[in-house]
Amino acid sequence: LIKTRFFSTQKPLVNYWQIKRKMVEDNANPNEALFQSIGLEKKVVQNTLKNKKLTEQLSAILQEGAISPKKPCPKTQGSLFYSLAGKINPSIRQPLVLVPYILENKIKTNQQLDEALKYLKGRENIEVEELEKASGVGIEVSTQEVRDSIQELLDRNKEQILEERYSFNFGKILKSVRDIGNMKWANGKEITTTLEELKVAMLGPKGEEEGKGKKKAKPKKKEEAKKEAKKEEFEEFKKERLSSLLGRELASSQNTEKALAQQKEATGGKVATRFPPEPNGYIHIGHAKAMRFSFTVAEDYKGICYLRYDDTNPDKENDEFIENIQTCVKWLGYTPYKVTYSSDYFDKLYDYAIELIKMGKAFICCQNKEEMSAGRNNCTESPFRNRSVEENLELFEEMRTGKIEEGKACLRMKIDMKHPNPCMRDPVAYRIKNKKHPRTGDKWCIYPT
Repeated sequence: LIKTRFFSTQKPLVNYWQIKRKMVEDNANPNEALFQSIGLEKKVVQNTLKNKKLTEQLSAILQEGAISPKKPCPKTQGSLFYSLAGKINPSIRQPLVLVPYILENKIKTNQQLDEALKYLKGRENIEVEELEKASGVGIEVSTQEVRDSIQELLDRNKEQILEERYSFNFGKILKSVRDIGNMKWANGKEITTTLEELKVAMLGPKGEEEGKGKKKAKPKKKEEAKKEAKKEEFEEFKKERLSSLLGRELASSQNTEKALAQQKEATGGKVATRFPPEPNGYIHIGHAKAMRFSFTVAEDYKGICYLRYDDTNPDKENDEFIENIQTCVKWLGYTPYKVTYSSDYFDKLYDYAIELIKMGKAFICCQNKEEMSAGRNNCTESPFRNRSVEENLELFEEMRTGKIEEGKACLRMKIDMKHPNPCMRDPVAYRIKNKKHPRTGDKWCIYPT
């Protein structure tokens, strides 16, 4: 009876999912389809739409280029449009002048885009010839030119390369080749691939153990002397009064007389300390110990102590923990000279990261956590360690603009993969975190470690 009554109506049954789909379509952000039309992945589009400023800038660029879901553009051009939108700032007065250059494939790489933006910075009047010259418009670097330029550098260093083989630092070849002729405008991936080919042609296939290096066994007497020296040093350390300790007590880490004189002139001889908790939980007795050390040493030397929040990981940090830490510091009777945050310096830290990449001292690594850990344990370099500066800059920009998924890439510093301290074996400097920061909001999706 129930079934009869239920199906007796002549009206067609309503499909819930059809209604749901229609509601989503009606409420969809028009920019979502627009941004997807330039080849951006769905997740990148969603992150972009959360950033009002970036959304407005990218929309204006695509409008200038007459790009629409019905008239899309190639993904390579879309990537450049996206990079342009993320790099626009008040000092660049006429960024839209670059749109036709990208559409006509006159500007084809991020290197060209960066040089064009440098030219536009602070300019009201633009000379077309100067702009095109500055950004390498019309310059084509052939495969043969790339090959000849790299071969020239390999020949210059041939004696050392043959001696060191795959332990040779080929990163300096990748860096130096950009200074030859028009190589500044060459394709970064082509340079890397060509170098690999010429390297094998010169040295033959790489052996399993090549490039890893071997630790030289130290004479037994030196090892024993070193252990004895460390033991004596530790005994002296224990005799020191806690609050009388100064930084860099180890002889190997002491500052020069010149550096000490500069420090004294800058501080007037006062000691500056800091208590730097990470605001990802409530502080405990261990924090109280560190807090007492930092504040009492400063007081003993008539110096100052900062309360510095190390808020570089948005996963667990929030305002509740920030407020609780300040309450506990006050409750224990301490008054900070000043309260600061690591996030106050995110822009400056980002600029430093760019400088490190340009100096060839940092690289984008795409190893996963297990591979990176194994490399550190075995003292073996990442296969991505010798990327070109240009490629590293492009990938870092993709990290910053949300084009690379969390966990798929990070920025590592080039230090020493054979350092006795595993923490110094090319540590991670920046990683991707798609989380809202309690102080900077959605401005960043990459954070310093």
